[in-house]
Formats: sequence, C-alpha cells, structure tokens
Amino acid sequence: MAGEHQSGAVAQLGERRAGSAKATGSSPVSSIVGYARDIAEALPSEFLHQFKEQFDCWNRGELDLMLDTYAEDAVFDVSAVFTDVAPMRGSKSIRRYWETLRETWDGLRIDPLEGFDLGEGRLVIDQRVWAKGTRSGIEIDQRFAMLYTIRPEDKRIVHAELLPDTATAISKGESSASRLKDRGAA
Repeated sequence: MAGEHQSGAVAQLGERRAGSAKATGSSPVSSIVGYARDIAEALPSEFLHQFKEQFDCWNRGELDLMLDTYAEDAVFDVSAVFTDVAPMRGSKSIRRYWETLRETWDGLRIDPLEGFDLGEGRLVIDQRVWAKGTRSGIEIDQRFAMLYTIRPEDKRIVHAELLPDTATAISKGESSASRLKDRGAA
C-alpha cells in the first residue's frame, strides 16, 4: 500500500514538474529526471568508482573481467530499449551477446556518469554509450540507464536491465522494490 502511495506521489510531482517546465520553457523530461534524482540516494563514490572500473574492463575488451561481477545465473535484459532482443540468462549467454555487440559496433564504449542507490540491492547507473556501426558507419552517442539488482551475500549482479533513461530506471526499481515488500508483508 505504501508503494502505491509513493508511486502516485511520484507521478503527481512528475506531472507538476513537467507542467512547470512548460511554463518556464525548460524540457519536461529534464524536470522529471531531476525529480527522479531527488528521490533516489546518490551512489557513494566508492561504488560508482567500482562501476567505472567494471566499464573500463568493458571498454578495453576484457569481457571476462566484466562478467566476473555477474552471478552465474544472472539475467541481462535490454528488451526495454532493443525490443527485438530477448533477455539473456546465464553468463555464457550474456557473454555471447556482448561479443555480438562488439562485432556490430566499432569502438563501443560505455561510461557510467552517475549512480543512484534505491536500497535493497538495487542500483541505477546513468551511462553514456558511444559507438560506430561496423557496416553502416553510423555513429551513436546516447545516454541510457542500467537498473542492477545486486545479491547481498557476494555482491554479484543477479539482474541487469537496460532502460531508456534514468527516471524510468529509478521508477522501475522503486516499484519492483515496493512489490517485493508487499509480497513479504502478505
């Protein structure tokens, strides 16, 4: 019940911020993202540094080091952004997908910009992606967000979900945490 109230409050405040953004001429999306950042706790710098180290491994092509941070049975889901890609389960499947990405995109680079701790092992990382299509030559430079669920016992990633933006990731992470709390209370 508390989760429903919080989600309603999030929606109402987001709508108010979007409305005030129209009045001031600023972007409604940036206002909602600003609100999302207000409700999530900034990730402590040591955790963000750890994620930066992980992505440095990715950027150097050291996929095994990146994969070491994932549980053996982890789920990697990009379907909210790339609707034709089904979620992958397990480290072998995830690695195959990552290899395909690196073959498809020259110079694929992912840099974490900000991190947010949603509590209960849920983290959101705002990230910037740069690449150039190997065949098309099309360049991308875009921001996405990853919603991570971390297993507390060993600090491994058990679920990683790519979402279109930070506000969406924070909202989804908070709503899934509320559902889990509600189930636990039942």
